[in-house]
Amino acid sequence: MFYLNKGASYGIYGNFKKAIDNYLEVIKWSTKQKNDRLLNIAIHNIGSLKKRLGKYKEAKVLFKRCMSQSIDKDKMTRGDTLRYLGNMHDLIHTYRLSNQIDSMSIFNKQGLVFSKKEEIKCLFELNDLILKYYKGEYSVIITQADTIVLEMLKPKNRYFLWKSDLINAYLYQGKSYEALSDTENAIKYYKKIDSIVHVSNYVVPETRWVYKRLIQHHKSLGDRDQQLVYIDKLLRSDSILYSNHKYVSDKLIKEYDTPNLLKEKERLIASLEGDKKRSSGNVLVLSLFLLVNMGGCWVLLL
Repeated sequence: MFYLNKGASYGIYGNFKKAIDNYLEVIKWSTKQKNDRLLNIAIHNIGSLKKRLGKYKEAKVLFKRCMSQSIDKDKMTRGDTLRYLGNMHDLIHTYRLSNQIDSMSIFNKQGLVFSKKEEIKCLFELNDLILKYYKGEYSVIITQADTIVLEMLKPKNRYFLWKSDLINAYLYQGKSYEALSDTENAIKYYKKIDSIVHVSNYVVPETRWVYKRLIQHHKSLGDRDQQLVYIDKLLRSDSILYSNHKYVSDKLIKEYDTPNLLKEKERLIASLEGDKKRSSGNVLVLSLFLLVNMGGCWVLLL
């Protein structure tokens, strides 16, 4: 649990390098101790890192794997339920980033039903609101988003709230205002995202789009000073994203992906060898059967 909590703490503050180091330690320990619950949590967190790296296909596989390991909802503890819903929420987020909006909608409907007695429901309500953006229901988002954000920020919800959820809430509020040609309010929400990054160093791909939009806005106003401010912030954001991407990606390939591929290779080889042995055994039995029957024929002929 020590390495898991440590990794989660680093992840909250955007230090993905330290986060992955600690998650890999959890995987080593939980595999050795056969602690499936901790292993499941660590794999989910690695899926979250893959999502941030843009490896959406791989992230979806890991989230689905974690969900399938706690599929018996009747026997799930509250902690199991929250972890299951956390995996589902991250899967939904990944579908959105992959522009698979239909799949996002299907899973979010399930999440809304299954989370109806849990605080985490507000995240599925946020997803439902984001889906309205793709339907052009911009006024609904503007009207309802602040209420959901207030619910998300309540102390009781800090257990499962990621900064990326808050960033997404502000992002789609800003985008909705822009869609209605209200640039002033849109910029206000984009600057809220900048404040999150400034305080926490938490950078995700969506923040890059926000900084580019802020640069364009101040360029249109002829405000060169603010233009330079946000250009510097974009460059810093890119530097953090690149640094995290390279380190975490290399580390995952070396210490997680490759060992798992080698295990799968060994399993497949063993399976193929087993098939060959069974096939050889069947051939031997068939040969003996034929010899016995042929021997019977010879006796009859004599």
